[in-house]
Amino acid sequence: MADETPVMNIVNPPGTGPIIRVDQGAGAGAAIDSMLFETGSAEKFSIDSSGLLDPGGGDPKRAVVVNYGDLPTDPDALEPFIYRWEKAVTITNIFVALDTTLAADGVDFVTLAMTNKTSDATIATLSMTVGLAQNVWLTMGAIGNASIVAGADSYCYLLPAKTASGFALSGLSFRIEYTLAG
Repeated sequence: MADETPVMNIVNPPGTGPIIRVDQGAGAGAAIDSMLFETGSAEKFSIDSSGLLDPGGGDPKRAVVVNYGDLPTDPDALEPFIYRWEKAVTITNIFVALDTTLAADGVDFVTLAMTNKTSDATIATLSMTVGLAQNVWLTMGAIGNASIVAGADSYCYLLPAKTASGFALSGLSFRIEYTLAG
């Protein structure tokens, strides 16, 4: 077994402030990565000038997983907020997963509409008529109205609607893939 003794061990006693603080300031250097980790001159991980993680060196696609929780059979009175971005983004894909297996049902079902607050327009819609295995990501399908601008309305929200008796969704989670805009 290899010796795993750290080369440097930093202890941060309570009340002493951050271990590492990066202040890029302004000017030409303000748009470069704040922190960069390389192996053999190849970027492996960085934190960009916006403070966002870049896992893989310049990969423009990012993702956030939002655990919404249980969606009741009659979802009309729910808080629809899903996620708010600090920067302008373009959503490229949205996936749904449940923590239990869901049987296919073409009569009683729930339709999930992910909506863009910037324009109050639908980004993607999925009618949960298909069966869904436990913890398997299912795409919500075609993406439209995907640009979310920075500001107070830079978030997306869920508009669920039941058909017939509807049904409950247990452990509803969303994986939203996006790129930074402009």
